[in-house]
Amino acid sequence: MLFPAVADLGQADLEEVVSSWLDMVDGVLLTGGTANIDPAHYQGEFEEDLDLLDPKRDATVFPLIRQVLKKKFLFWEFAEGCKS
Repeated sequence: MLFPAVADLGQADLEEVVSSWLDMVDGVLLTGGTANIDPAHYQGEFEEDLDLLDPKRDATVFPLIRQVLKKKFLFWEFAEGCKS
């Protein structure tokens, strides 16, 4: 199942949507992408071009990760923001 970036939902709705997605799978693989994680998420400083950020992706991935950890799912992640 591919999880789309759905950041336009409110935060409470997003947590509910993500939780319902996880009811349909046994594990999660995040493949990463060309965008970096916004350094604001980890109190870092961004020194490169801000075009490398994807706020909608961050707004979807972080609730997804929280729900994965809460449900103790299998979880793999590759290259998410490795340039940050």
